[in-house]
Amino acid sequence: FVFSRLFSDSFTVDTTAKKIKFKPPCYFYVASANDDFIQSLANGLFLKKDLVIGMNTVITKSISVVNSDVENNEIKVKTLSPIVVRSTENGKSFYYKPVDGEWVRKVKENLARKYFAFCGVKIDENEVDIRVIRHSKEVTTFYKNYVIKGYDAILYIKAEKDILQFIVQTGLGEKNSMGFGFVVDLR
Repeated sequence: FVFSRLFSDSFTVDTTAKKIKFKPPCYFYVASANDDFIQSLANGLFLKKDLVIGMNTVITKSISVVNSDVENNEIKVKTLSPIVVRSTENGKSFYYKPVDGEWVRKVKENLARKYFAFCGVKIDENEVDIRVIRHSKEVTTFYKNYVIKGYDAILYIKAEKDILQFIVQTGLGEKNSMGFGFVVDLR
């Protein structure tokens, strides 16, 4: 599964405390290739009156289903959370940038591993065409004493429809279940 960053029409940034304060209403997106997971999550959000996330109490007011069915064998996607691409050597992480030649190759490698793990089908990375149309500055996130670096981007992706559907349902890059790599079809 993958989820987006938190969105709100209004927020303030406290640079001293290194915190962002969101003003309600807030929302985020969740996607998964496992329909049972989404159903269970939605049921759980409604069954609990108050949900505690971190040090915040959240009340679920509504859940909406957004159609994410891929209709063609090519899509243009926008990230709703940064894509993380890295390699690790001697315990140190090296983060790739979309301008690095390795970035697209690493994204495709990660996609092939996830697709095989979930679907049991190997995909040829050469059958997936990913092109960076635009990317942002580096987005740095601090998570449990770790620094995670990623990039928001707009990408053109061409592949079989089932692979594109999987991308929209599971995200791109690494750390998807930590809220990185959520993409939405811009159709």
